Amino acid sequence: MKNKGIKVKRRRKNFYRKRKSTGRKVLEVILIILLIGALVFIGYSVAPPLIKFFSGDNDNSSTREPVWTPPETTTSQTESSVVTTPPVTTEKPEDKPQLLGGTNAVTAPDSALQSSAALKKYLETAKNSGYKAVIFYLKDDTGHLLYKSSVDTIKDNTTIVTGKLTAAQIVKICKEAQITPVASITTLNDHLIPKFVDGTGYRTSDDWEWLDAAYDKGGQPWATPYSSATVTYLSKITKELSQAGFESIILKDVTFPNFGNYDYSLLPAYLKESARTEKLVALINKCASTATASHSFVNIDAANLLTLNKAYYKGTAEVWKNKDGITGAGIVVTLDVNTLGTSLQISDSETLKVDKDIAKAVTGVFTKVKKTAGNTEIAVGISNSSKLTSAQIKSAVAAFKKLGYENIVLM
Repeated sequence: MKNKGIKVKRRRKNFYRKRKSTGRKVLEVILIILLIGALVFIGYSVAPPLIKFFSGDNDNSSTREPVWTPPETTTSQTESSVVTTPPVTTEKPEDKPQLLGGTNAVTAPDSALQSSAALKKYLETAKNSGYKAVIFYLKDDTGHLLYKSSVDTIKDNTTIVTGKLTAAQIVKICKEAQITPVASITTLNDHLIPKFVDGTGYRTSDDWEWLDAAYDKGGQPWATPYSSATVTYLSKITKELSQAGFESIILKDVTFPNFGNYDYSLLPAYLKESARTEKLVALINKCASTATASHSFVNIDAANLLTLNKAYYKGTAEVWKNKDGITGAGIVVTLDVNTLGTSLQISDSETLKVDKDIAKAVTGVFTKVKKTAGNTEIAVGISNSSKLTSAQIKSAVAAFKKLGYENIVLM
């Protein structure tokens, strides 16, 4: 608010020459004192802020408008420090699906699981032979579980559960022997579960049970990946084995039966569609997702892989066509001993003769496999290796290593 000034009237008469009364003098003195006091009060109130303002020295941070910065709170500062300055770490080898960490593995015979004493004796022999890991075939290609399972679906089924030792007992004995335990299970080539659990087998379009041959010729049902009951059953097995402590779990026979034209005429049309491969991949992923404490692998036969271009559906190699869809599981490619001495029709213009000598066969087959795999990491090995002598196994392992493979399994 603007102060009004004192209005002064100018006259020609000189007021100072006029004698002032005593009362007037006292009044003037009082007015002067009041005026001085007012000026002093204003000076003390206004001067310091003005001085600080013009000198740039203003410490009143509670009222000063700060320069804008991103809003921060105690919580956001903590989160920011975690996100923007993560601890420097190197990738651990176990973070990747890696079979046995570069060591060789041998498959134990079924007899090794008949008792604790038999298992201990076998592990001692395996260790003395230089093996640091042992593969246990815990679900065979009939559907038997060769360990004492607690899976609720079949735990009381003595036809399916034939094992003497629990999975935890097998792992405990292995660790005491300083041997890495690996589990191998057949998945869809299961002729028992469709007989005991509804909906796990193939049904014809007329709702009859499909068999892989005529009943009087020994035809058997197979488990189908289209069944949620099948997927649940197998994933419960991998979960149980993982929780027991098996380092790795190998999934075998993730495949459809070798349907012929007559089979396709009986079965639903979707079994001829290419989308069926996704069902196999979904099964692999489900089993891997429940085996959280283990590395999961799917087994592909080397001959199937190399001849995949000649057949749209080629056994265990069918999943290779959608290998990028496989999450959480690695791939192990094995050469079946029964392939020795045969010929593989790789393409219309190329035939690969598999040598009868195991070392030469490994070199010839896996030189091609390596080219097919490209940048896809795989483990390698031999299936039905029990048919080989110790000398043959030694030469085969040497051939694998010469090709640059370190993860080698004998199945």
